Amino acid sequence: MKAYLPFIIGGSAIALVIAIYWAGHRAGASSVQVKWEDEKVVHANALLAQEAAHRARERHLNETMEAIQDEGREKLTELAGVLSGVAAERDSLHTALADSRERASQDSTATGSCAPIQSAADLYSDLLRELQGLAGDYAESADRSRLAGDACEVAYEEVRGIE
Repeated sequence: MKAYLPFIIGGSAIALVIAIYWAGHRAGASSVQVKWEDEKVVHANALLAQEAAHRARERHLNETMEAIQDEGREKLTELAGVLSGVAAERDSLHTALADSRERASQDSTATGSCAPIQSAADLYSDLLRELQGLAGDYAESADRSRLAGDACEVAYEEVRGIE
């Protein structure tokens, strides 16, 4: 047995070294795994914080856009009120013009005046009415486009200023 003793001691020493190595390897692997898990948690928390910041920015931009749209709607409502007032005034002027033409036609028939003068006045009056209507339509369209453009510029500057 003495002859086998060095082999047994050597084998035991090798087994002990392998066991120590294996235990150290497992402990080291476990330590690395813990570090990786900690890093994952840190990265996940950073990602959540970044997402929360983006959501807050998105909420702010949505609120800003809604405020700009509300302001634009208010301006359009004011414009519609002004335009209806202008249209009412135009209609009253046309009514007054028609009344005065009616009186003039009654006076001219009493004095024997020419009919073509009345026809030219009617033609000019109708032409003026059509031109005023078209001018009002074009002005309304231009005002709406201007208000929409102003709202768009304000929204763009707001978004650009945040970035």
